[in-house]
Amino acid sequence: MLEAGSTYIVRGEAGTGKTFTGILCGEKLLQSKKPWQGALYLTYSKLAKWQIDNTRSKLEKEGSIEVNKSKHMCIQNFHSLWWDMICQNHAFLGISDEPYLSLQQELKQIADQNLEDIPIDDRKNIIPSFFLNNNYQYNKQTGHFNKLSQCLQGEALLYAKWGCENFGKRAEIFKGEDQFLVWAKNNIMERNLKGIFSHAETIYWANQLIQKHPNILNLFKAKYPILIIDEFQDTDIAQWEMVKLLAPETVIVMADMKQTIHRWRGASPQERLEEFKKYSANSGGFSEIIEYELVNKHRSLKVMSDNSNIDRAIISSDEPQNISMSKIRARWKCKNILKNFKDEFVGILCISNSLANDITNSLRQTQVNRKGDVFGYPMRCMRLGADNSPFEIARFLLHKILSIANEIDLLQSYVANELMWNVLPLPKSQLPKCGPRSRNTEPIKRWNDSEVLSKNICDNFGSGLLSLTAYFIKLESLYNCCCDRAILKCLDHVGKGVRKKGKTWDKFSIHEKKKVIDSLVMQYENSSAIHSNKFKKSVMTVHQSKGREYDVVVIPWFSTSKWGNKDSLVWDTSDTEIANIFHTACTRAKDKVIVIEPQGLEAKWPPN
Repeated sequence: MLEAGSTYIVRGEAGTGKTFTGILCGEKLLQSKKPWQGALYLTYSKLAKWQIDNTRSKLEKEGSIEVNKSKHMCIQNFHSLWWDMICQNHAFLGISDEPYLSLQQELKQIADQNLEDIPIDDRKNIIPSFFLNNNYQYNKQTGHFNKLSQCLQGEALLYAKWGCENFGKRAEIFKGEDQFLVWAKNNIMERNLKGIFSHAETIYWANQLIQKHPNILNLFKAKYPILIIDEFQDTDIAQWEMVKLLAPETVIVMADMKQTIHRWRGASPQERLEEFKKYSANSGGFSEIIEYELVNKHRSLKVMSDNSNIDRAIISSDEPQNISMSKIRARWKCKNILKNFKDEFVGILCISNSLANDITNSLRQTQVNRKGDVFGYPMRCMRLGADNSPFEIARFLLHKILSIANEIDLLQSYVANELMWNVLPLPKSQLPKCGPRSRNTEPIKRWNDSEVLSKNICDNFGSGLLSLTAYFIKLESLYNCCCDRAILKCLDHVGKGVRKKGKTWDKFSIHEKKKVIDSLVMQYENSSAIHSNKFKKSVMTVHQSKGREYDVVVIPWFSTSKWGNKDSLVWDTSDTEIANIFHTACTRAKDKVIVIEPQGLEAKWPPN
């Protein structure tokens, strides 16, 4: 029996219906609330948000929940909630300009420049010594400079407020470095007060807003008396602090300890659940704590992570240590597996973004041997993720095109080379750099085509984008490859949106144009998410697969050897965290799990 004013802990393994239960509970509790009140359903990623929204739509169509109650259930990921709070109340925070989420590349450029601008004499007092050499120059070859830059892009604000020790492996290197964190905090806040943000620091400002403006908090609590938290076991300390500040009337948390895969960024599952119980018992605002255990599996009756239920696709090799050859053979194996499951929904789940990008490009391009013989064909697949999503890539490309839209020479070079390399899944050997002095037929034609496209963009930005999209679709047939259609359709959607603005577009400042582009990209992203099930073949990291399900799951390169030098994680299920990642990947499957590994480097399997 659900009652308002209580806290609920819903436990259940993957596929037992936690998402389904959360939606039903929210709708049931809303029946006793006022018409203008709602339930807030919080999750971790856009992908999970879309999955929950799709589940809600199905329940509405089946008549399992009332539409007039369901529409008052707000489903958001943590970052989108904090961002909405900041945008609606930025004046209360002293933020002069309307907040703007910068591209990752823009933020890196700002952070890198800020680090370089520190005078040599000051670096020894600000920068931790192990980041510098004897002349107080940055040790860029060690990769430490990138860690400094990443921290300065927003995370330092969290470390300075909540302590490095609460953010796992990501923050370990900055423990005890108070001078750097104070400098970085001030640097980030100065950027934020000008309206320039990344996702990382949004929770800090949402926290400040709630603490300093109780009226805003009271309005929020009145609007959302019910809070439902997905994947609670992966909540970090900053998110937990915000939950306590919001202090809703009824809280439902859903957790599965076996799917704890965010320890590296500060998740502490057992500790967080104990804190939740203490908070519920001691706050005085809740009548009781109720725990439920979901045991019936709906996704698959088999234990998909059990060794006996997993198919092992062994890559035969005379030299298992030959990483390069094993990578090539693993890609062939992925393609062959997809051929065998043409009609099923297949998810290829990778250990890192670099591996996911590698697999995606391989599937989308025709594979040709040294003699020029074609022995494969391109497959249309969706690359799902965060920074690597087709929508973020489209946004980056559009911003770049906009920044040089009035410089025909620069734009022509960009369209002919960098843009081609970003959109077409081809090795640069098949798409060599071209310019005004190119001699071969293909580069000359590409250069001339780019001149026409660039002039179209300069004359009319919206119509020029439409002609650019049509050009790339034509190149797909020419090179026998599959571009990311989501990128192309996003460019097309923005082109049509800009064209509707007419002459008004030309009157906008660069900043205003960027905001129009971002709005149109988000509009397309949200609309396409509703139809995400039409993509039968998807590639993503295991971390990005949370909440999703597929008929068949393919896990490339699950072995005790690394995929490549850039990957810091080794597939070895004797380690608890890696075992959890493996378990999470396997339990996305309804019918079959296929693990690809090289002969002689097979994975270590956990005990049943």
